[in-house]
Amino acid sequence: MGESYIKLMASEQVEKIAVKNNFTCVQGDDYGYGFGVRVRKRATDWGLPPGEYGWDGAAGSYLMIDPKNKISIVIGMNILGWPYLFTGKHLEIVRAIYDVLTAEHFVD
Repeated sequence: MGESYIKLMASEQVEKIAVKNNFTCVQGDDYGYGFGVRVRKRATDWGLPPGEYGWDGAAGSYLMIDPKNKISIVIGMNILGWPYLFTGKHLEIVRAIYDVLTAEHFVD
């Protein structure tokens, strides 16, 4: 699979379809969906750029890839019913990592 296929997969493909973002580790309307992955539409004020993409697993696993800053984060877990115990924690972990990287001048 070439780089062009990865870029196509990580580009929003369902922009004209109303997407309910209630099943995602990062909750919010700032994501669309590519081919099998969520795709960030807008930058956060703390470092995630548009084009960051990833996957949220049904049992709480999480993957994000930030091509701009060349960062990937994987959180592996298997907790059925994880939203009741872990809602919002994935994004807290990602934000803490970006805070450290920003402080160390690794992220633009």
